[in-house]
Amino acid sequence: MKKSLFALAALGAFASAAQAQSSVTLFGVIDTSATYIQNGGASGSTTAPGVMTQSGTNSATLGTGTSPQTGSAFSMYDSQIASSSWGIKGTEDLGGGLKANFLLNGDANTNAGGTDQRGVFRRAAWAGLSGSFGEVRIGRQLNPIVTASAGLLPVMGNTVNGVRTTLGYSAGDQNSNAIGYITPMMNGLQLELQYAANNTIDGGMTDGTAMNVRAFYSIGNAEINAAYQKRTSASATGNTAACGASAAYATNPNGGTANYYAVGGNTAAVGGGSIQSTCPEANYGGDVTGYLAGIKYKVTPAIQLGFGWAHGEGDNTNYITGLNTMNKAGTAAEVAAGTKAVAATAASIYNANAFMVGVGYQATPTLLLGANYIVATTDSSMYNLQARYSLSKRTMLYFQGTMAKNGAGTLNGSTTGFGNFMPIGGNTGTSPSAQVQGFSTSAGLPNTTMSAYGVGIIHTF
Repeated sequence: MKKSLFALAALGAFASAAQAQSSVTLFGVIDTSATYIQNGGASGSTTAPGVMTQSGTNSATLGTGTSPQTGSAFSMYDSQIASSSWGIKGTEDLGGGLKANFLLNGDANTNAGGTDQRGVFRRAAWAGLSGSFGEVRIGRQLNPIVTASAGLLPVMGNTVNGVRTTLGYSAGDQNSNAIGYITPMMNGLQLELQYAANNTIDGGMTDGTAMNVRAFYSIGNAEINAAYQKRTSASATGNTAACGASAAYATNPNGGTANYYAVGGNTAAVGGGSIQSTCPEANYGGDVTGYLAGIKYKVTPAIQLGFGWAHGEGDNTNYITGLNTMNKAGTAAEVAAGTKAVAATAASIYNANAFMVGVGYQATPTLLLGANYIVATTDSSMYNLQARYSLSKRTMLYFQGTMAKNGAGTLNGSTTGFGNFMPIGGNTGTSPSAQVQGFSTSAGLPNTTMSAYGVGIIHTF
């Protein structure tokens, strides 16, 4: 009898130890709010950086916007501070300090009960190994420049971090086909490297590639964030439109449904003929480059200041190169003879900077106050105030008020809204319905002052 009891006790201890070596956790965040949006609306001028068309001489021209139409509404809004999401994460202790890890993360739309149309686990789906060397991850991952951007100022959130799409420097919040490496913390310094593969067999550029680098450094009362991204050949992923179609939409860095790199009208003739009927290789949206840097400094135990700078630029080099290759653009003599088309010239689609300042004040152990100001070289600015009150470690109430004062924006001098701010951020690619019908989801309206005021609750589990 004693032997049996001893054996059962030993077996139970072994099972407990085995269970402790491996764990799977269900987790999530819910952010929902009641919000009043003033002077918002949608317009043809909100697409960024505008519709690119192709003329008969093979020279790219950029479309201009239309007059904005604005309005106001009281609405229920999702994810204006944190991203409503859920996921499953797990780890297994392999011994010797080595662990196997995985993460599956998807969206949870609180205003309509849907999820994102682009995939159940759009936010993350990766597996990897970690140890004293750091961590290696393979699969869909968060874009490192988005992580760095979120840490530029003391009190940010989705609305303020919308600057990444205002300037277009993130070009997507997640990277597919990614291989990432995160170093361990080394005397306050941590680096993250990530490469997103093209995943095409013939060397084409339909999916594009991305190279990302992020650096975080903590010393004394200061924290420094910096990041760089180069996304090449961002193109019409999944587009099946013919080359002669009026619009062929490319991957949207905003993460929504807006046509960020829209290419269409590809009807250029070569030697009196027409180009092939379907040519996704020609729908190159171009290259996107982004980089940023910022510092946060704790002046007192309760007050922290932050300063940041970010740059975003895009060009249509690969689009033009692909189109010239397809159309076999000729020399001056061939063009004069009428046997080949004129070669198009690559041009900068947008180029902008933003300067940021923010303050965080821990008024009480449960009350955090924040203020942010961002100004862009696109003649636009954002003013943001926040109050966050913690009811517990998992539940927080908040107020947020934001005013976006937008100029003409920038796109080779056109009047489109690219480069302007939105007064509220959140998940916009959700199904079965959008956040607020009729509200612009891509860029703030040009020459318009927009504002949003909301109270909400965030609960984590």
